[in-house]
Order: sequence, then structure tokens, then C-alpha cells
Amino acid sequence: MKKKKQKQKEKQKKSKKKEGKEEENEEALMGIADMFNETDIEENTKVNPEIELLEEPIVNSSTSQRELPKCVNDYGHDFKAKKISKIVLKKPSEYNEKLNDETSILTNITFQMVVKDQGWGGTGHAHVRYQINNSKCVKAFTVSRDEKENPKNKYRFVINGYELNKNLDNKKETEISIWLYCPPWTGWEAEARSITCEINYN
Repeated sequence: MKKKKQKQKEKQKKSKKKEGKEEENEEALMGIADMFNETDIEENTKVNPEIELLEEPIVNSSTSQRELPKCVNDYGHDFKAKKISKIVLKKPSEYNEKLNDETSILTNITFQMVVKDQGWGGTGHAHVRYQINNSKCVKAFTVSRDEKENPKNKYRFVINGYELNKNLDNKKETEISIWLYCPPWTGWEAEARSITCEINYN
């Protein structure tokens, strides 16, 4: 009988300890939840700065070529090229008063363009590249006359915040240049018709 009573007492002690731990865990979780509720979480903010095409955004076999920009050493890097647009990034607060220069983080920039080639014969060689400050040009997309993939010659590409920060120059503002590349072959041509961009902040 004594052994049974001792076992019962031990079980009661264990159950009380469990209840105590559960209450502590619940209180801890409630504390974390309260902390998040009290913190102001900034929502994603999108801005659409003005960006325009430079004069005569066309490249063809007769385009006079000065020195080519630094470029990733891949197919087409030695084609004829012309800078067709650029954007200089401002401080976040200059785009939107809700943004903070210290805490707002640029997550990515999405560009949308309309670009076409000569419209006959071969396709899939002319292309667009982007350059951050004085870094190497990186291929954004290849121009291809495929209505399923690129209806109405519309193209889209994204530059992420990590890539922008990697090429950051603290001494000057960040500049993104857009370059149009075209094969030097007779009859080939590439032309940009429009460009827009959207900057996303977190």
C-alpha cells in the first residue's frame, strides 16, 4: 500500500511539473507574438521612376563602333553595341516619402522593354545587356521573333538587390546602363522601342 501511495505522489509531482513547463512555454510564445504585434513591419513599396531611351536606339551593321564596354566573355560580347538608356538611382526617400534612407532595402528592379530585330531572315542573336556602374555588362535577354514567348516583342528582366549592392560605389550614385547588341552581319538590325522600370523596396 505504501509503495502505491508513493507512486501516486510521484505521478502527481510529474504532472504538476509538466503543467508548469507548458504554462511557461505558452507565456514565452505570447511574449514573442506581442513583440511582433508591437513592431511596425514596413510593407513592400513600389516606385516607377522615369527612364527614357536615348537618341536613335538602333544598332545595325553600319553603326560606327567606338570602344566596347567591359563585358562578360560570352556569345555576342563582341557584337556592335550602343548604350540606349540609363538610370541613376536616387535615395529611397526621394522616390517616396514613406521610404527611409537608413532602413528601406532595395530588393530588385524590374525592367520591361519592347525590342525588335530586322524582322526577316535569322533571329535570336541580337540582345540587350545591363551594366551597373563600371562593372561588366551582363546579358539580360536575347531578341527572338517568337510570338508565344515574346508577344509583341515585349521582354522583361530583373536585377536583384544583392547584385546592385555588390557593385555599389559609395563615392557616387549607382548608375545602371542598358546596352543594345547586334551582330555585324549585313542586313541585321536591332531597335529598342520602349523601356520602363519598377523599383521594389522592403
